[in-house]
Amino acid sequence: MNSSYWNWYYHKPLSRIKNSRQLHVWVMTDTHFKVDVDSNPSHPDAVKADKYFYKAHSHMRNFIDLVNEVNDFQPDLVLHLGDIVDRYDADFDYFNRIWNTIAPNIRKERICGNHEVGANRDDEFLYKKFTEVQSREEVAGSKFNQSFVVANGHIRLKVILAETAYDENGRRDTNGPGYFREEAFDWIEYELNENRDTDLVLLATHHGPTLHFVDEQKQRLKNVIDYSCYRDPNLVIYDISGHNHPPSIQYQDYYFPSMPSYHLPAGVGAVGKYTILTFNTRKEMDLEERILQYPYKW
Repeated sequence: MNSSYWNWYYHKPLSRIKNSRQLHVWVMTDTHFKVDVDSNPSHPDAVKADKYFYKAHSHMRNFIDLVNEVNDFQPDLVLHLGDIVDRYDADFDYFNRIWNTIAPNIRKERICGNHEVGANRDDEFLYKKFTEVQSREEVAGSKFNQSFVVANGHIRLKVILAETAYDENGRRDTNGPGYFREEAFDWIEYELNENRDTDLVLLATHHGPTLHFVDEQKQRLKNVIDYSCYRDPNLVIYDISGHNHPPSIQYQDYYFPSMPSYHLPAGVGAVGKYTILTFNTRKEMDLEERILQYPYKW
């Protein structure tokens, strides 16, 4: 991780110089949109535990401004790692309206968090809210599971988005530590070994497989990752996740050296943030966290 990781506090506007030797992924997670407390710190639900809803929803402005910055910078990919909303359908609709203003030439993808699942929300409800998944086939039991390649010049990045909002029996769950469905392990192994044309891979989930998974699931994933890297010593895998709302990027070494893992800060924290990943031709990943604030100060 180079020194730009520490430069988030400058938060001045970005400008992109087209460079075929870098690939940029902008990542947000745990925005927990809650429209009814927008810009209202006196609301009784404005702060709960580590979720500062009113800051996140002055972050309504911040998020619109972030989308404008995305459209100006033109990253190669935009990801949201789940917990888009805190609870309510209206918040989901509001988020979707902003999300859909990202320029159509910029690829954007989302995965489901435990707060999207909520109480008694089935696949039909979720697929209606995540309109982009409606036409997809289920992969390893979920339409949210997918893999694809993004490329810029000399760099090709395979992205594996894997859903974790399940309990140990493969049922959708809003409160548990997060699980892969049984069939997801075989699917991830297939994607890492048989369905790959690049040595650079990003695994993205909502629950972090290091901090949140039970030991049995952590070990099973470690077996898959270690086996894949043993088969191909040139393979480089990175893991990113949300869910636990760390104040800054948090590194975990459970899967090291096969897969460095990073838990990313939440958009709804006391200081809401998003993260920029930059990949280079040496297959290195640089992480830079940036504050969601409006107006920008520098």
